[in-house]
Amino acid sequence: MRAASSTLQSFLLSKTPFWSADLYTIQLTNGQTLRLTSASQNITANGYVFLSTTPAIKRGTWSVKYTQEVPTLDFNIYSTGTDYHDALGNVVNLKELAHQGIFDYAYVQLDRAFMPTFGDVSLGTVLIFGGRTSGIEITALGIKMSAKGDNVLMQQYMPKNIYSLGCIHMLFDSGCGLSQSAFTITQAVGTGPINSIFLPWSSAPSTPSNYLNGTVTITSGQAEGQTRSIIAVSSTGLQLVYPLYNIPAAGDTMAVTQGCQKNMTVCKNQFNNLTHYRGFPYIPPVETAY
Repeated sequence: MRAASSTLQSFLLSKTPFWSADLYTIQLTNGQTLRLTSASQNITANGYVFLSTTPAIKRGTWSVKYTQEVPTLDFNIYSTGTDYHDALGNVVNLKELAHQGIFDYAYVQLDRAFMPTFGDVSLGTVLIFGGRTSGIEITALGIKMSAKGDNVLMQQYMPKNIYSLGCIHMLFDSGCGLSQSAFTITQAVGTGPINSIFLPWSSAPSTPSNYLNGTVTITSGQAEGQTRSIIAVSSTGLQLVYPLYNIPAAGDTMAVTQGCQKNMTVCKNQFNNLTHYRGFPYIPPVETAY
């Protein structure tokens, strides 16, 4: 059941013809909010303007369940990559921002406006869906996304702290206690072969293996601001988990942060942080209990 004002309920019961439009509010990870509508013209509702173009949006399937099952919403944002004007009037590459993770775990709210005449939202809106993005795919036409309802949080593992062989802290979080800047170096992209998933060192660090499972952020050039995880490292360069949206040029700068293997040896020898290690390597295997 969806909450609606008594005025809207009376209007719908009168079976008077009306216009309807989907209103999307997407709270991005950078703090901005994207408001779009499926209508052919901009809609002003709840004190905000919902854009009808640049980019366009279209909903696919959505589900509503009155059980403990998680509802889902599928929708597409159609974009050529440089057609979205943000709140400051700037043109941004929306597909590139999606590549950088701006829609990762973004909050999506879908409301529906019922209008006696087009643009008249005096009857109010009805909340249809609320949840977090769970799947993102960049296509030739734009960005294809799916979202799961708020009750997906009920599916997380409990309790928060569990016994495991590896450390349960995230590197550089409050439990780990280390400073990220102390384990980050500034490098330039080298002159070797460069592509979207391999970046050569300009000058290899003394222990390249310390940066396995770490991160690299491009800090200049056309790929500036893009961050990727490191899946492999050698004396020649870094291999990334996912390709960069833009390929850096030799000489572009990058910040490279060390990674953690979540075991006692690395915690002691690489980070000298064994006092904060939160793994349980001496728990006997299940077979021992039998």
